[in-house]
Amino acid sequence: MKILFCGDFVYSGNSEFSISHELQTYFDKQDFRIVNYEAPIIDSNNNVKPLIKAGPYVCNSPNGINVLKELGINATALANNHIMDYGVESLLNTKELLQKNGFKTFGVGNNFDDVYEPLILNQNNEKIAIFNLCQAEFGVMKHYGIKAGYAWINHSSVNSRIRNYVEKGFFVIIFAHAGVEDEEYVLPEWRNRYHEFIDLGASYVIASHPHIVQGIENYKNAKIVYSLGNFLFDKLENSEQWRTGLIASIDTKSLENFETHLVCFFENNISFVDTKAAKELLEKRSFYVQDEQIVEELANKLAEDTWNRYYKSYYENLVPHSIKQLIKIKIKKMLGKQSVSFNETMLLHNIQIESHRWCVERYLYNKNCKENCIKD
Repeated sequence: MKILFCGDFVYSGNSEFSISHELQTYFDKQDFRIVNYEAPIIDSNNNVKPLIKAGPYVCNSPNGINVLKELGINATALANNHIMDYGVESLLNTKELLQKNGFKTFGVGNNFDDVYEPLILNQNNEKIAIFNLCQAEFGVMKHYGIKAGYAWINHSSVNSRIRNYVEKGFFVIIFAHAGVEDEEYVLPEWRNRYHEFIDLGASYVIASHPHIVQGIENYKNAKIVYSLGNFLFDKLENSEQWRTGLIASIDTKSLENFETHLVCFFENNISFVDTKAAKELLEKRSFYVQDEQIVEELANKLAEDTWNRYYKSYYENLVPHSIKQLIKIKIKKMLGKQSVSFNETMLLHNIQIESHRWCVERYLYNKNCKENCIKD
């Protein structure tokens, strides 16, 4: 069975998008097509209350359903960080509307066990299980009793669920949503987690969330795509990297038939990308991800960079490191000039999302503790 995976999909409905003839022909050759449906469907006429969270709010136009139908999409993976942006009702309404329009949905729900169940495909005596899992952002269903949410990639039950389907003879694929946004390289912690999925018996790990294309790794007798990037995401940014993504075709009968192709949405059209520069960039990122030492070095650089750009200013105001700074903050607050105050929601954002927490931990360890472990 040939299964096509597409990256992040958010459609504002403000423009009419078409697909090139060549790309549509390629879609038509696949047996099954899946997209990461990145946000709930919100009608502009409806007055919906957003979820309390940090970060931007994103929604899909109802017109996006027609775009997916024209592409021949069969299933929408919903375990991602924006699917709960407008609360429980919007999530469940989105799931119901997608199903009414013929799409299979997975990765979300209002029942704990259903949320963590994979999408099951049966064709020509093949049994395929596709798990949709996301890092711990707002909307994650970590515990029983939560009204609704998405499947957490690091929940304690995930490994046993994967192993259970492998032991039953299923061909297992992980469709993950995790990583550091807008960054070219994967964190070692995610690389290790995806390796673990393969060690458990999964045949492929396909990931999204960083919004740009990351590398592809050969691990054991399996493939890992670290980020598909965006398939169609016409909100927030408009850079070339933002508009460029990967599509990945899995042949469940042969690893050798695995294919990836660069695509781009631009000027109301989605088409293949065949530029030398784009291909060389993917090759470079794929080369680096094969080498554990290079992955570590790049992660250390990323951790330091993100600390200086984002985390430092937040934590300095959260935890003053000197009496002088504390007095300075108090004076600013008295004068009404304090730009950053204690924000429990933002603190949760920084500590529950694995990618943020790992970056901060990595930087602080390298800065303060690493020399304690170096041999004389």
